[in-house]
Amino acid sequence: MKLIIVSSNYEPVVGGAERQAKTLAQTASSLGVDVIVLTQPQPNMPSEEIINGVRVARRLNTVALGPIWGVSYVYSTYKWLNKLIDKNTVVHNQTAYLHSLPSVLLARSYKIPSVIRYACAGDVGDVARLNASGWKKLLLRSIKQADRHIVLSQQIREELIESGIPDKTILYRPNGVDTDVFTPNYPVSTLKPEETFRFLFVGRLSEQKGLGYLFRALSNLEDKNWCLDIYGYGLLEEELKQLTRTLSIESNVLFHGVSSDMATVYQNADLLVLPSLYEGMPNVVLEAMASGLPVIATDIGGSRELMDEWAREWLVSAGSVSALTTVLTKALREKEHLKMLGQKARQVAVSQYDYRQLTQQYIDDCEQLLSRYRA
Repeated sequence: MKLIIVSSNYEPVVGGAERQAKTLAQTASSLGVDVIVLTQPQPNMPSEEIINGVRVARRLNTVALGPIWGVSYVYSTYKWLNKLIDKNTVVHNQTAYLHSLPSVLLARSYKIPSVIRYACAGDVGDVARLNASGWKKLLLRSIKQADRHIVLSQQIREELIESGIPDKTILYRPNGVDTDVFTPNYPVSTLKPEETFRFLFVGRLSEQKGLGYLFRALSNLEDKNWCLDIYGYGLLEEELKQLTRTLSIESNVLFHGVSSDMATVYQNADLLVLPSLYEGMPNVVLEAMASGLPVIATDIGGSRELMDEWAREWLVSAGSVSALTTVLTKALREKEHLKMLGQKARQVAVSQYDYRQLTQQYIDDCEQLLSRYRA
């Protein structure tokens, strides 16, 4: 089987969808699948190279002139897919985007399966982006003809059904995590009363992540023996630093930038906090779970899917300072319970979200789709 993954961006771009595309590509390749990633060019990167057994074709060249960009992107996708496709191919769209139009049309022409993955729900999700596009009618008409629609949450499923996508073509397939790389630092010693409790945030410094709400909630805590380690970068860094000074918590909040050893970062923390306003299925929650780290997150999209089974009480309303204050206070009072919660998180990650198991399940589904066309 040949798997062509069409992704707007790929390595060296680092984002949730890009990281999952890389995981899928490299894991499928290691399992014997012929994998090609078709993506946009990146500065100082070759137009084609082999990365860990995966052929990366940065061939989606565009013309940056208003609406001409979209036309050139669709044309470039059509041109290169048409060169790469054969009768043994499955075309995978890492997100629902303009490339989905030529992807589905060509797949139907060649009588091969097309798969579309939806990365996020809500006002900034895939469906919202499709509805806001000038290509809306054409895109929705073609996307409905895809063989498989992969969703990361029930919310995305509901949005697709509302848009006219047949429910029988929708498949829940969560993101995966490397449970060998992200592991607990056991045995965990009991936190002494005088030790500083280490909250952790990992992600972009953007409005989406809701850090302003978290800072205000932290400033409300009566217990001041805590620190917040922030790993990530973004346009709001200086604004967020100013907010910590305004709230008089600047000595408690540490901005570390980007780390090359995130596995150790998770191991050194006591609790991950993700106060996002919207998410797909956040990799950071999966990584924390695999690391045996308890999580506080907002009750949205993929975060809810990941935590509903084992940590429902630690999900809070998005954008609520009071809800965050309450649950953060609870965390500081129930430190021993958090240790047991972290162990449960690890068990769930290993049993349900190991990326190797999920990739094999995905490949099996693609083989079944191919078999139908061959029959």
